[in-house]
Amino acid sequence: MSGDTAAQWMEPGDETQIVDRVVQEFTAQFGYAPAGVWSAPGRVNLIGEHIDYNGGACMPFAIPERTWVAAAARPDGMLRGVSLQESHGDVELPLAQVQPGLTARLPESQTWFGYVAGVPWALADTGEGITGADFAIDSTVPIGAGLSSSAALSCAVALASDALADARWERLGDTAEGRIRLAEACVRSENEIVRASTGGLDQAASLRSQEGAVLVCDFRSGESFTVDMGLEAAGYGILVIDTQTTHQLLDGQYASRRQACETAAERLGVQVLRDALPERVTPADVDEAMGDWYRRSGESADSETSRRLHHVFSEMERVQAVIDLFEGTPDADRWQRLGTILDASHASLRDDYEVSCPELDTAVDAARSAGALGARMVGGGFGGSAIALLPEPLMATAATRIAEAFAEAGFAEPRFLRAVPSQPGRRDR
Repeated sequence: MSGDTAAQWMEPGDETQIVDRVVQEFTAQFGYAPAGVWSAPGRVNLIGEHIDYNGGACMPFAIPERTWVAAAARPDGMLRGVSLQESHGDVELPLAQVQPGLTARLPESQTWFGYVAGVPWALADTGEGITGADFAIDSTVPIGAGLSSSAALSCAVALASDALADARWERLGDTAEGRIRLAEACVRSENEIVRASTGGLDQAASLRSQEGAVLVCDFRSGESFTVDMGLEAAGYGILVIDTQTTHQLLDGQYASRRQACETAAERLGVQVLRDALPERVTPADVDEAMGDWYRRSGESADSETSRRLHHVFSEMERVQAVIDLFEGTPDADRWQRLGTILDASHASLRDDYEVSCPELDTAVDAARSAGALGARMVGGGFGGSAIALLPEPLMATAATRIAEAFAEAGFAEPRFLRAVPSQPGRRDR
């Protein structure tokens, strides 16, 4: 180890200053004050990767890093936007011209606006949306880190659009059921306008999380509940390692794996892959379901589709195991067992689902060497971030060790943040 590589930490920033800044940007750009400011967080997924679109349950939580949107309605059907993260000025587009595949038709410097314009389009299509609006955007969620910066943006726009729509007795953002509908609109926006194959995990976490808790979100039933792990009280923390290897959902790799899962479900005669397993999943259930697959498909255990399927089934079992850990009676081994589950998830994502990369593997291995109880990549993969479960006193040292490992491998310098379960989307002003 070089011994002189310092860890680069990201901070969520002063929220009051950020709100003031985005209001000032809005006023300077559009010549009048916004009607309000709304924000939505990025997310970390503790466990349950690539199973939202297969009807499984996932365990995400919101992080302190957020995207803020200052907004005001317009009566003329125009959408205008400016972002403090973009250097190409404002974007202007009639809402009537927002159509599926819009992002592919925008100039490269304006593709970010697809995540904005698609949300009022999706809401308007259900009779809930605005007719036009001006938006100014600021964010502390790192872009391309696999922490759901796109969902943070679309969810903040959804809350703003909902609040600015024609007067209704109750806003969607004011109820749990309404937030489900807002999340669905954001998913539709990303799927159809941006053509990103998101499954709904990110939007659910951004709009439905609870401060201090992990959200258990069942994507087959639509139900959710929270679990308080007592992480900080037990002296542990979640370190996020942003590899600075850009995470993209638009290159077809994510979509190809989703298609493989849909094909497998069809061959198994189920609506979604979760339907091939019993209500409470055990390792024996995973083995039985895989045996059924081999008999029905005639494929071997090492075929690509079989490996994709094995990840999905085994990850569903891991989610159940984590829920059981923290809903049962506390025991001294629960944190070590959680670490073992995180390790198994990474191995499955790396070997069966094949969505890891050298930077993510280096982050995970270095974290374990520095004292992590377990670590895994998070998000869609092919870059982005990893998380590590660490005793709180080891957080800073582990970050330094990981930075040194990246330097030795010749990778870009990683960045770090502490993932603390935080508030969902909200109105800030």
